Amino acid sequence: MTFNLAITLGLFFAALIAGMVLFWPDVPWVPLWIGTILIAALVPIVIHPWSRTLWVAVERHVRSMSDGAY
Repeated sequence: MTFNLAITLGLFFAALIAGMVLFWPDVPWVPLWIGTILIAALVPIVIHPWSRTLWVAVERHVRSMSDGAY
């Protein structure tokens, strides 16, 4: 969940800031918010398998170091 949240928030804020910079000073706020909300809703679903796999890899690595099997 941590990786999923970090990636989603990073993409959300990157899209929001990029949209503001590209369209400044006449920012189309409604389409920008709809796009960023769609990012926040769909990205966690799409990247779930990869973020879960990454988390399991980190967990296995940390546990192997603490068990003395490293």
